[in-house]
Parts: sequence; structure tokens; C-alpha cells
Amino acid sequence: MFPTTIREVAKRANVSEATVSRVINKKGYVGKETLKKVEAAIAELNYTPNEVARMLFKKKSNTIGLLIPDITNPFFPELAKAVEAVAQRLGYLLILCNTESNPETEKKYVRELTHKYVDGLIIMNQNNEDITYDELPFPTLFLDRVHDKRVLSVSSQNKEGGRIATEYLLQTGSKRILHIRGPHNVTTATERAEGYQEVMKKNNLAAHVMDCDYATEAAYQLGKSLFKKAVEYDAIFAGNDLIAAGVLMAAKEYQISVPDELQIIGYDGIDLCKHTSPQLTTIQQPIYKMGEQAAILLIAQIENQLQEKESSSHSFPVELIQRGTTKPLR
Repeated sequence: MFPTTIREVAKRANVSEATVSRVINKKGYVGKETLKKVEAAIAELNYTPNEVARMLFKKKSNTIGLLIPDITNPFFPELAKAVEAVAQRLGYLLILCNTESNPETEKKYVRELTHKYVDGLIIMNQNNEDITYDELPFPTLFLDRVHDKRVLSVSSQNKEGGRIATEYLLQTGSKRILHIRGPHNVTTATERAEGYQEVMKKNNLAAHVMDCDYATEAAYQLGKSLFKKAVEYDAIFAGNDLIAAGVLMAAKEYQISVPDELQIIGYDGIDLCKHTSPQLTTIQQPIYKMGEQAAILLIAQIENQLQEKESSSHSFPVELIQRGTTKPLR
């Protein structure tokens, strides 16, 4: 059975198709009696408006795009879950795009989403200099990234998080602290490294920084290369929890006692931290709150409800969650 058309509704109500369209889209004047006739015809014929046609008419799809760099990193699905919950509550559909940290894939997704009339876009990807985000034909927001002051962003206090982690390691007796940072094209990784370096400099200690992808296997291999020799460091501040977990695996393999010989602090506060042995100490971001705030702000901008006085940048505080990979404060 074919779906009912607007023409059939108009015929049943004995009105023009334009009148039916005004009723469906709530645009323009329609008399009370005519409105009743059209609504009755819609009910009798079980008519459902063509959403694609309505989208083209209204130039609004109630759809949001979400770009994430790595769907296998638990941090990003946790953020996406919060974005989706708010979007659904406010009547929006979420399209999730996994770019695998590939700038070309990101460009392709942005192009496709533009053609598909999304109303807005949330980006969690690394900086892509080939895309001018503030010139896209819809509102955009950076989540867990700060890219451009002209574009909305929601993140946490990453530099402060780097300071907190490093100061805690110093307070618990470590002096030779290595920071294994995330990729250089990720602004938050750079901010965490800056916090670490500031504290080390302030305490007249040498800063040691190594690069690593945000991946457990990459960190595990890096950890093995470090621990093959005599252990040079008594603490590691990892750029995220996956790096921390990989280093912890390598330390156990080389029978390095954590935290007695080597303290480890991760970053993000993903659920994985509770399931390592020992459990990971981490700098916890309010992941769910960040995702909620991102969706609320973007939808407010889409619906022209964002107050001009509201800051374009929203930064949440972070906190250290002490567990088994660090010594307790005395």
C-alpha cells in the first residue's frame, strides 16, 4: 500500500494543496473551519508528512553531526552518549562519524554532512587546518578541543590538570617524572604538557617528555622500550588513561613494583581505570557534563537562543582520583 499524498488530503478536505501545506508546516493563515477539515482528513487518511520535503521547506533537519577521532577510545563514546541523550531530549537526531584521526576523512565527513542539511556540528577531532570551521553554513562547537576563538568550545582545565598530576607526584616523593604526552596536533595534549613543564621548572627539576598515540598498545610498546634498561624514572604522568594502562602493563611484565618503584597517573577518568590492577590514579574530567553542555550550547545556537553575553569557551574543573598506582599523601 502506497503512503497517502498531500494531494489526497487536499481532495478529501476539499481544499488546495497549498492550504494543506500551510496546516502541516504551521505557516500562514488558515481559517478555523478549514483547519478542522484538513486535520480530519489527515486523521482519516493516516497521513504522515514527508520529512525530507519538510526539511527542504523549512531548511531545518533537527539533525546534529558529531565527529570523533577514534571510536575505540572509551573516552569518546562516553562523551557521545551524553551528547545523544540531550539531543534526543530536545528533539534532535545525532549522526556519529568516526574519522580515525585522518584529516582527509574528516574533510569528507564535513562535506557530506553539509550536503545532508545537518543543523549543527560538534567536533572532537584534532586541528585540521584545511577546514575553516567558522565559515561552515551551520553552527559548530569543539568538544574537548579548543580550535578557534570564533567557534564555541567545551573542554576542561587541561593545563591545570597537568599541574595537579605533577604536583601530586612530587608531594608523594617522586623527582624523576616522565610525561608521556598525546599527539602534537591535539591542543589538550599540549596544554597538559605545559602544566607538567611549569611545575617541573618551578621546582628546578628536569622535564622529560615523550610522544605517544592515545592507544594502549602504543604505550605498552613504549613502556617496554623504557623498562628494558635500568629504570630512569620514578613516576610517569600519562597523557590519557589508555597510555597509563599500556605503561602499567609493561611495568608488570618487567616486574617493576607500582607504586613503590614507579608511580603512574593517567588522564580522563574513563571506566577502565577501575579495572586495571592496581587501579589507575587519574585526573578525572567531568565527561558526561561536558557532553551535555556541548549539546545544550550547540542546540541553543541552532535555535538562536544563545545569549550574546555567554562566553564562547566553557571550561570545566578537573580533579585527581587517587587509586592504587600512586602512593597516598602522608
